[in-house]
Parts: sequence; structure tokens; C-alpha cells
Amino acid sequence: MDNIKNKVVAFDQVKILGKDIKRDGVTLANPPGAIWIGATDDDKIVGVVCIVINSKTKTARYKSDFVLKDYRKRGIYRKLFQLRESFVRMKGVKTATAFCSFMSINCYVKYGFVPQRRKVNTDNVFVKKVYV
Repeated sequence: MDNIKNKVVAFDQVKILGKDIKRDGVTLANPPGAIWIGATDDDKIVGVVCIVINSKTKTARYKSDFVLKDYRKRGIYRKLFQLRESFVRMKGVKTATAFCSFMSINCYVKYGFVPQRRKVNTDNVFVKKVYV
């Protein structure tokens, strides 16, 4: 874990995780305006989170959370989540939403997101957080 560094990364770096992400049922897309925060181990991408911020409406959409299986249970996802939270607060976001898996819902709830509804035909849950 000593070599793990977190930084903004380009989608081209994230695409390398494609097979692993699909295997875990996470959708990998690069929507317009997406900001990717990656965890790297000696320049190898081992985890990512994504944010899409609408500066006009002060809303954010959290997308594509993922950590490679061999790097889980080391606090990498928690740190990426915290960095993303800090970033949206810095940008003045008032509301954030996400569709999250059952694997990540506890982290979302821990950081103040409230489950709203289950996404049709999936195990994903829509969550929402209002910043005050």
C-alpha cells in the first residue's frame, strides 16, 4: 500500500481495467465532462472513481467505482471516495446521485447517501445525498 498514489487520470488509463470492471458488473463509460480519480501502484491503475459535475445546477453524478480484486480491503476505495467527496464540496455541489452496487452501498450510506430506489432489472440501487 505504500506505493499507492491517488491522482486525476485520463480515461485512456482507466480503459485498461475494462475486462476486470465488466467481470464485476460495473459499467465503464466516459460521459462528457467526466473527471476520473485513480489509485496507482507504481503507475499501474488499481482503482478508480468518476464524477460528472453540472456546474449550472450544482449537481454531481458519481460513476464507475472500481478497485482491482487483489487491491481490495486495503482502504483504497475509501480514500478514493473521500477524495471525490472533497472535490465535489470544493466545487460547491449541492446534490450528488449514483447508482451503486450492493458491494459499494455501505460506503455510500456511510458518507451520507440515502437509498432511493432499486434500478429496474438490476441489483443496483439509486442513492442521493444533499450537501448543506
